[in-house]
Amino acid sequence: MYTLKNYVVLFFVGFSLLFIASCAKDGADDEPITSFGDGIFIVNTESETSEKSAVSYYDRTRNEVVNDIFLKKNSMPIAKAMYSMSVFNGKGYLVVAGVGKILVVDPISMEMEATIDGFELPHHFLPIGNNKAYVSQWGSDGVTGSVKVVDLISNSITGTIPTRGGPEHLLKQGNSVYITMTGGYFIDSVVTVINTSTDQISKNIAVDLVPSSMQLDKNGDIWVLCRGLIDFQNPDNTRQGKLIKLVNDEVDLSITVASAASDLVINNSKDVLYFLNPVASSWTWEHPISSTTLATVPFIDVPVNHLGHDPETDLLLGANIGNTQQNGELVLFDAAGKEEARFEVGILPTGFWAKGI
Repeated sequence: MYTLKNYVVLFFVGFSLLFIASCAKDGADDEPITSFGDGIFIVNTESETSEKSAVSYYDRTRNEVVNDIFLKKNSMPIAKAMYSMSVFNGKGYLVVAGVGKILVVDPISMEMEATIDGFELPHHFLPIGNNKAYVSQWGSDGVTGSVKVVDLISNSITGTIPTRGGPEHLLKQGNSVYITMTGGYFIDSVVTVINTSTDQISKNIAVDLVPSSMQLDKNGDIWVLCRGLIDFQNPDNTRQGKLIKLVNDEVDLSITVASAASDLVINNSKDVLYFLNPVASSWTWEHPISSTTLATVPFIDVPVNHLGHDPETDLLLGANIGNTQQNGELVLFDAAGKEEARFEVGILPTGFWAKGI
C-alpha cells in the first residue's frame, strides 16, 4: 500500500524526468541546423549590395529558417545570379546564370562535389533519365536560345539543341519535353516540344505572348501561363496575359489574365492551379482545372513577388523581395490561403525547391 511519502517521492521523480526531457528538447532545438534535404530550399539572387547568390533552408520540423547554407559549408559564396535549384537522385543542382555553371552539391550537407561548365545564361534544369538532363539557356546575348544536354555521370555537356529565344520552364510528359519560349530579351509566343529519344525538336505550338510557366494536370493536359506584355512607354502596346490549356498539343482553352501574370503551380491532386495575377497587386488566384472562367476574387490577397508549392504539406509558399538592398522573406500560407508565418531569408528570393517540385 502506498503511503503519502511514497506519492511525494513518485511526484518528484516524475517531475524531474519531465524537466530533464524538456531541457533535452530545448537543447536539441538550440542546436544549429546542419542537415538539409527534406525541407524547403529558397533561392536568393544578388542585389546592388551583394553580387553573390545564396541558399536559405526552411526546416518544417523546427519551423525555422537558416540562411547562407552553401557559404557556411563551403566557406565560399555562390557566384552571382543563381537562377534555380533542383534535387535529383541524391544530388543538388544549383543553376548559376551569372557565371554559366551548375554547382553539384550534396543536398543533405550542402557540400559542393562538382561543377558543370560551359553554359551561357542557364535557367532551368530538368532530369530526363537517371543519366541525362536538359538545361534551358538564353545564350550570351539573351536571344540565341538552346537546350544543353547534360551527362549526369560525367557532369559534362554532351549536346546542344538550338531553340528560339528565351527557353524557360521545362516539363516532361512521356518521351517529350515541353519548353516555354519567352523570347529572351525580345518576345516570343510558342511552346517548343523536344523528342527526348532523338534530342530533336518535333514541333512548336503557338500559344500567346511570353509563355513562362507550365503545369501538367491529372488528365494529362498541359496548362501554360503567358505573361503578356507591359509597355510603359507606349501603353497602347500593352497586352494582357493568358492561361492556356493544351490538349493533345492544341489550344483547347484560353482565359484572359492580367499582364505580368506569373508562377503557375498546381496542388498534389493535380486539379487546382494557382498563380500570381497582379490585377491590383501581386495576389494569388486559384483556378480549378474544371473551370472555364477565371475567379472574380483572389484566393490570397497578401502580395508576394514569387509563388511556390510545398508538396509535403500541399500548401502554398510566397517570397517577398522587399527592398533589393535588404533580406527578403519567406511567407507560409495555411490551407485557407491565410498567412501563417514569415521568415527572413536572403536578398532577392526568387524561387523554391521542395521534394516533388
